[in-house]
Amino acid sequence: MIRPLALLVALASPAAAQPPDWCGASGLNTAERTICTTPALQWRDRAVNRLWEQMDGRAGITLNRDNWLGSRNACGDNVACLVDSYDDRIFELRTLVGVGDGPRLRPWCGASGLSTTEATICTTPRLADYDAALQHLSDSLGAPGNAEWLADRDSCGADVACIENAYLDRFATLGQVARTQE
Repeated sequence: MIRPLALLVALASPAAAQPPDWCGASGLNTAERTICTTPALQWRDRAVNRLWEQMDGRAGITLNRDNWLGSRNACGDNVACLVDSYDDRIFELRTLVGVGDGPRLRPWCGASGLSTTEATICTTPRLADYDAALQHLSDSLGAPGNAEWLADRDSCGADVACIENAYLDRFATLGQVARTQE
């Protein structure tokens, strides 16, 4: 499933990334070339590799890896498809490795007293990506009105589509702010 805003998040990801070592190889396929030029995919690739190293040769995992690489590569240059593929793989490997009881995707996810919406963001990779990208964009613009927007977002409860729409609306608002600052 292609997720809305995945391309925006991939392009606006605050994490500085460096291409994986294998990006210098010849004969890369379209998906690999896309990964090598997209920071949001580069850090995901490193995360998958770190988790893979923790697998410690568990039986049956190699075939699963080969199947995943085939489906990832089928995305070609579709960044949103690649983001989805990596996010699903990261969640799968975290579960197999036994990393916590779920992904801790934002620094504040370990805090007590999270709202239902915040808890949903902390367990949904794409929502955590939206949150990270929005924080980065808001910080860079010095954008006002965050408390009102947070109240609107938090009214979504655990409704992932509602939360995604709240992020989309906020990205649009910040786009207007960015245009006035140009």
